[in-house]
Amino acid sequence: MRKLRFAACLLFQRRYKANENCPEPRRLNVPSLANVISTTVSQGKWHRRFWIERALRHWEQHPDEAELLFTHYAGFAERYGGILKNEEVKSWQDVEEHTPHGFLAHLAGQGFNKRSLWNAAGLLFALHVALALDAQIAWKPEPTEWGRSVRELLHLSEERFVLIEASDEIEALLEAERIGKGQEFSYENPYGDVVLWKFVKVVDVQEIVRTEKGTEIFARPIISRRQGDII
Repeated sequence: MRKLRFAACLLFQRRYKANENCPEPRRLNVPSLANVISTTVSQGKWHRRFWIERALRHWEQHPDEAELLFTHYAGFAERYGGILKNEEVKSWQDVEEHTPHGFLAHLAGQGFNKRSLWNAAGLLFALHVALALDAQIAWKPEPTEWGRSVRELLHLSEERFVLIEASDEIEALLEAERIGKGQEFSYENPYGDVVLWKFVKVVDVQEIVRTEKGTEIFARPIISRRQGDII
C-alpha cells in the first residue's frame, strides 16, 4: 500500500523535580519581613501589581514561613546566584537561569502550586526591592518580569512539528504518539534539579497533499484573550 505523508503537531511541557539533596542554606544578612513589606509598600509604584500586594498580605499572616523562605532563598542565592553578592547584573535576561528564576523553579519542583508560587515570587520581589534600596544589591527586576518568570515556569510548553509516513490518518496518529514519547528527555540544571520535557499529546495530524515550494504543510488557529498572550 502506498504511504501517505502527514505533518503531526506534538505538544511537550516542561516540568521540574527539585534536588532533594540540596545542602542546608545558612542565614545571610537579609532584612526582616516587616522591613521588607514596609519598604516595598512605601515605594507606591507597585499599587497596580495586585499579585504582589496579595502576596505580601499572605506573608503578613504567615511570618514564620516567610522568614524560612528568606533563609532558604538567601542560602540558594549564595550557592548558585551571586545576586546577593552584588555581582554585576544588567537585566532579568542575565539571570533567567540563575538565582530568582532558578529558585522559583526549585520551588515548583518541590510541589508548590500556582498560588504558592505567585506568593513566593511576590515576597522575593519585595526582598529585592528592600535590598536594592539598602544598596546591598545593584539590581532588581520590574514586577512584570517576575510575573513573566512565574508564568513561564507554570506554563512553558513546546509544539514540535514532525513529518510522518503512514497508510492512513489513524496509523499516522499512532506513529506520532510513538515519536512523541520517544522524544521525551530530561537534564539536570545548574542547581541539581531535574528538568523534564514531557510529551503531553498529539495536537493534530494533517495530510500533506502537495510538496511544491511554499506549500502550507500545517496550520491551526490560535485563540488568546489578549494580543500579547501569543507572543
